[in-house]
Amino acid sequence: MVPMEENGSARPDETIIIRAGWLIDGKGDAPLRDRIIEIKNGEIRSVRPGYSGIFCGEGASVCLLDWQDATVMPAWIDCHVHLGMSGTCDADERKAQLQADEETLRPVIERHLGAYRQWGVVAVRHGGDRFGLALRYCREKRLSKAGLPIQVACAAAAWHRQGRYGSLIGHAPAPGLSLAQAIERALSVDPQDRPDHVKIVQSGLNSLTHFGHESAPQFSLEELRQAVAVTRNAGLPVMVHANGREPVDLAVKAGCGSIEHGFFIGRDVLLRMADAGTVWVPTAVTMKAYAEALPAGSLQADIARRTLDEQIRQLRLARQFGVRVAMGTDAGSMGVHHGRSYLEEFRLFLAAGYTVGEAAGCAARQGAALLGLDRLGTIEAGKQAVLVKIGGGPEMVPNHLEHLAVADFTR
Repeated sequence: MVPMEENGSARPDETIIIRAGWLIDGKGDAPLRDRIIEIKNGEIRSVRPGYSGIFCGEGASVCLLDWQDATVMPAWIDCHVHLGMSGTCDADERKAQLQADEETLRPVIERHLGAYRQWGVVAVRHGGDRFGLALRYCREKRLSKAGLPIQVACAAAAWHRQGRYGSLIGHAPAPGLSLAQAIERALSVDPQDRPDHVKIVQSGLNSLTHFGHESAPQFSLEELRQAVAVTRNAGLPVMVHANGREPVDLAVKAGCGSIEHGFFIGRDVLLRMADAGTVWVPTAVTMKAYAEALPAGSLQADIARRTLDEQIRQLRLARQFGVRVAMGTDAGSMGVHHGRSYLEEFRLFLAAGYTVGEAAGCAARQGAALLGLDRLGTIEAGKQAVLVKIGGGPEMVPNHLEHLAVADFTR
């Protein structure tokens, strides 16, 4: 038995044995003390108590990793990003990115995708861009030998009502077409060009001048129901940008798969989401970023901070009510940087009362389920061995997030 470098590399015939001081399996449960993780050919073969000992067949080639001073959990999933935009606060640079062509955005997307693994994120869900450039890029890379550094689920352009918010990341149905008809027409293309999910914009943005302002819904209940039915018939899930009680309530009643952002949902609608099994991706870190980027003492910074506090209060209620919550950052929003901002979102869940194990469940298992990644999200037999290691016990995780290490044994 020989020690192994913690970069995840291994020969095909080697069995990897990890002795973990604490294991967070990604299911939302409490950490487990002293566990042995057995890995071969990039797959977790077994997880068992450390006291059971390490058993290896005669003549087996085994590498041992001693992580008894660390907490191990499954790699994370960012369920809401915009790959063509960076977290820059420079207004001119943000405008240029929104207007950039495919050739200009390629290196931007590549840079953003490359930033995730070092911060423990192994998969992301792209929330759409005006020209569907991220989808095109990802499709081409998947067909090439180069591939992608992480797994990506992509929307094309998001759908919004004419004259309402959404033109930065999508477009409205053509004149004479309903939302459902426009989606159906867009999906009747070569399967190679189809998105992994459909994005609908159902409300406006949060106001930074009037705390708690709720915009009117963009689409009626019937319009949303028809759109969801068309999308589901095509075998795709629906993610809905929605803030405010009525926009969120209509999206939930229409049967959408997930609510994105969901500021000012309200107690009653959160209860309805729990009953319906609707997933909530709260992107709380966006308001933290605004509060820190805007001029100190300004009305806008104050409202951003109050909005963040309200979102944390809603997260507490969601935990109490049993709402399915998956972690996402809205990376690409002002001040929300790809990869690193995930650590801040994780900490905000902890601030809302989630335990480390529960937050890891939102970051891993719930995210994997939302993206349909059935071999990621938990540490158990049959899953891919892509792990996050953080020094110290679970109580040290919040303070040690910046020093995490990622081990991908599938490569």
